[in-house]
Amino acid sequence: MANLTANFQSFAKQGTAPPVELTSAVIYTRVSTKEQADKNHSLDTQQRYCREYAARKGYTVVAEFGGTYESAKGDERREFKQLLTYVHKQRVGCIIVYSLDRFSRSGANAIGIAAELRKVGVALESVTQPTDARTSAGELFQNMGLSFSHYDNQQRRDKAVTGMREKLRRGCWVGRPPLGYAAAHHNDETQRLVITPTGRKLRQAFEWKAAQVPNAEIVRRLRAQGVAIQLSNLTTVFRNPFYCGLLTHSLLPGELIPSRHPTLISQEIFLRVNAVQPGRQPGYEVSAEVPQVPLKQHVRCGKCGAPLTGYQVKAKRLWYYKCNTKGCQVNVSAKALHTQYEGLLADYALPDHLVGPLGAQLAAVFTQLNHGQAQQRVAVQQQLRQVEQTLDKLEERFVLGEITGAQFEKYGGRIRAEQLAPAQAEAQRLGNGLSNLAEQGVRALQLAVNLSGLWGKATLSNRRRLQNLVFPEGAGFTKQNGLHRTGRPNVIFSLIGGLSSAGKSNKKGLPVKIDRQSSWVGPLGIEPR
Repeated sequence: MANLTANFQSFAKQGTAPPVELTSAVIYTRVSTKEQADKNHSLDTQQRYCREYAARKGYTVVAEFGGTYESAKGDERREFKQLLTYVHKQRVGCIIVYSLDRFSRSGANAIGIAAELRKVGVALESVTQPTDARTSAGELFQNMGLSFSHYDNQQRRDKAVTGMREKLRRGCWVGRPPLGYAAAHHNDETQRLVITPTGRKLRQAFEWKAAQVPNAEIVRRLRAQGVAIQLSNLTTVFRNPFYCGLLTHSLLPGELIPSRHPTLISQEIFLRVNAVQPGRQPGYEVSAEVPQVPLKQHVRCGKCGAPLTGYQVKAKRLWYYKCNTKGCQVNVSAKALHTQYEGLLADYALPDHLVGPLGAQLAAVFTQLNHGQAQQRVAVQQQLRQVEQTLDKLEERFVLGEITGAQFEKYGGRIRAEQLAPAQAEAQRLGNGLSNLAEQGVRALQLAVNLSGLWGKATLSNRRRLQNLVFPEGAGFTKQNGLHRTGRPNVIFSLIGGLSSAGKSNKKGLPVKIDRQSSWVGPLGIEPR
């Protein structure tokens, strides 16, 4: 029997040798707010206790991380990520923290991180909650400690949200101030919002909108005054009742609270901007559209730049356009201005036989020129999302009391000025690009065959659409020089104007070759509306 056992001994399963416990360790310290770091000296206390713990255990401290104030509700902290990267690359035995809530307050996510660390031989050890997580009982107690840290953080958040609701109901704003406002702290530590120079320019934007100036024109004027704002953001501003003294917030769904902060505009102007009459339910639009004056707001006074309005001389049943600016005295009959406008459109008429060939060439030109810009738009949009996420995290830290209002305003203002505003300006410059280039190009060419006749027979809405398609920046009128376009026409129609004249001079009717670097192609990013 003994011989039999000896003969088969080599076939027995061999056990794995127990892993060699490393004595190297790293220390991680953290506080939630700068006040803890400055006043309570919590970082020094944590560091001292962690070093004493390492000395008692016989560990060699090879690196230290943290030493700053970071929120532990998430695990995207810069120092925390550097710590995890280090222990995965180096042979380290354990991470020493003063308490488990210093490591993380993310609950299940923190438990998962600790489990991954154990798989690579790195233990998480707490000075004030000592336990051996390599045993099942020790792992259970450590997971309970991490879960309680998450629970405590959620309790604090619930209290903070309750306080925010009560503050909102008292008419005080919470969180990041709306565009045009900034926070000012008084001696009693209460926060008041004040109107900034940008806010005063937004007040003027509301007045322009109430006078029926198009949003695109308002964006252009604001940018000329140094306010970089996107078209979609301007719409959001116009829809926010905060500017007329009413608070609305996602924490108080369906409620409108009178604000204690200074108002930018009156409630009457706000309702006029949003086309709502007092006493009527929202959703009913006030329309002052008159088919006889389709160029209203599209044609501007050549002297002062104000958009022309329309009126009727009822005794003669005749319609006129005029500038309402005092002293301009620009007044022209609708019939005469329409005739001039049809002549302006005729400059972009195109012979029918050039539609097909030029459509293909236009598509090739714009595809080539917009390729690089499309990549830039993607990069800028990604940058905008990252900046907005950073601001959201900063606001959440302020709400949870991890940073003061002064810190929130300091760092938030810096981020908005140095990162958000330049990114928004670049996004505005790049525009939305041309979608479906071949289809848009051929469609524009087909329209260009008989632009003036098409405009003369179209309905009011189609006239407006065609006007904005060809001349997105509108037109101007003076008594001396008559009607003229302002700014560049749409890029496609700008090309058509040059191609049309070249095609007409080509006796054989052959398509004109478009060089990829043609001087006819202006700056990119203007899409037919």
